[in-house]
Amino acid sequence: MTSTVDLETEATGPVRVDLTFEPGARRVRVPHGVTLFDAASWNGIAIDSTCGGHGTCKKCKVQVLDGAVAPSEPDARAFTPEELRQGWRLACRAQALADTRVAVPPLVTRPKAATVGVGRQVILRPAVQKRYLELAEPSLQDQMTDAERVLAALDDLEPRIDLDVLRTLGRVLRAADYKVTAVVVDDVLIGVEPGDTSARRYGIAFDLGTTTVVATLLDLSTGTPAAVTL
Repeated sequence: MTSTVDLETEATGPVRVDLTFEPGARRVRVPHGVTLFDAASWNGIAIDSTCGGHGTCKKCKVQVLDGAVAPSEPDARAFTPEELRQGWRLACRAQALADTRVAVPPLVTRPKAATVGVGRQVILRPAVQKRYLELAEPSLQDQMTDAERVLAALDDLEPRIDLDVLRTLGRVLRAADYKVTAVVVDDVLIGVEPGDTSARRYGIAFDLGTTTVVATLLDLSTGTPAAVTL
């Protein structure tokens, strides 16, 4: 005797859930556990954000109208207790764990999009983040290590530090009078740069053709090409 398994349900919950975005009653079906920000982006629904969904700009505010979405720690810092009771959440931290209806406010800022390469609009969500830090110098009363000092200033990201960064961290901090920019990719601190370089973030997109390779240098802050070469 064989038993059948509901393909839409696992022991931990449904495989997929239905989300309805207002206004317009736009219904989408997404994998269980994805964030509302990702679900909207995948389906061409623009949610305001300047950090690309990393939970730092606190602009991706949405209101959960139906369905239970527990508030996260960033939500508690972004909203008042009354707003939390009204269902306001940061879309990049709200997981789709059940069928949910969500209201998306009108955009305040223009979405960062690129129209290069694939010939269609692409919402940028770069993994690279830059944070300008002004750190306190060590003293007899404050004897934290250089690494601890930087990580304490990045408490909402909690990255691990690349070994090459550790080797040069002390020298960079002292040369820059402890005013530096931390460069984080996903959950790794890959660099610490002297001064404030937070406005400079670039990536390279390659278009591989049959006879030609085109490289485009993209400004990750705006999604616009800064240079193109063959």
